[in-house]
Amino acid sequence: MVTLGGDDGSGSEQGKGSPGKGPADSTITPGPTPSGPHISQRPGGRGDSSTGTGGSSGTGGAGGDHAGGGTGGSGTGGSGVLGSGDGRTVPAGSSVPDCASGTVRLTVRSVKEAYGPDEKPKFEIVVKNAGSGACKVNFGAPAAFMKITSGSDHIWSSDDCARGAGALLVELPGSGETKRTVEWDRKRTAPQCATPAGDAVAGSGTYRVEVKVAGVTERLEFKLEKA
Repeated sequence: MVTLGGDDGSGSEQGKGSPGKGPADSTITPGPTPSGPHISQRPGGRGDSSTGTGGSSGTGGAGGDHAGGGTGGSGTGGSGVLGSGDGRTVPAGSSVPDCASGTVRLTVRSVKEAYGPDEKPKFEIVVKNAGSGACKVNFGAPAAFMKITSGSDHIWSSDDCARGAGALLVELPGSGETKRTVEWDRKRTAPQCATPAGDAVAGSGTYRVEVKVAGVTERLEFKLEKA
């Protein structure tokens, strides 16, 4: 399953595909790649893919009890922490306030626009604190998640197999940022860790990614190429 991080805790639609399978290859027409660093994808497009320039690594607060990411897990159950990454983690009782959605800047980037049949898609998530004071972001489920869909079909989500609510609280200093990485092994999952209908592994086609952190949502598209 996807690489999920942390020892500390825990879209709009594309072209319709048949349930349990990737979208039909015949409908995939690559679109232009935007030049800016922002990776938000307009809903409703067919076969459009987008990438952007990669976000820089986050700058954690001085000192810290733990690294923000940890070694990661299998994603078949557990905390449902979103990816692995950097930053200073804080305990649940910390006096550091939560980051308000109005001060959070979220950027999501696919490392590649299209992935070959033997490649695992990898995504970089950068969360920046636009405020002047320190605040904390929860990367545990269900507060934060990444979801992959194909048309109306649910393909995978980072919180599908989370065992209840979890927390991985990362402190962001004023004007600071943190970066997390999610790698997907193409295996499908279903809510509550149920057995997904249809194929167990996603086929070729265009897929939609949706990431939500601190109440802010970003979307992008990427391709899985046929063999």
